[in-house]
Amino acid sequence: MAEESGGLGKTVGKAVKIIVGLLVLLVGLGAIWWWWPQFAVVFKGLIGLFLVFVGLIIVAIGWTD
Repeated sequence: MAEESGGLGKTVGKAVKIIVGLLVLLVGLGAIWWWWPQFAVVFKGLIGLFLVFVGLIIVAIGWTD
């Protein structure tokens, strides 16, 4: 079997994706840190909605079982 050509291009592309992903991760963490009080209020408000959806999923699984 022939090896794929463009090994360097794939490596550079992969490195760029990893760097961009890390930058987005850092910006996201910085945004959470910067707007922590507002984030906490939104998170508290979403806990009930999250539990409703989890309950619906459990009911659906039990219903179809």
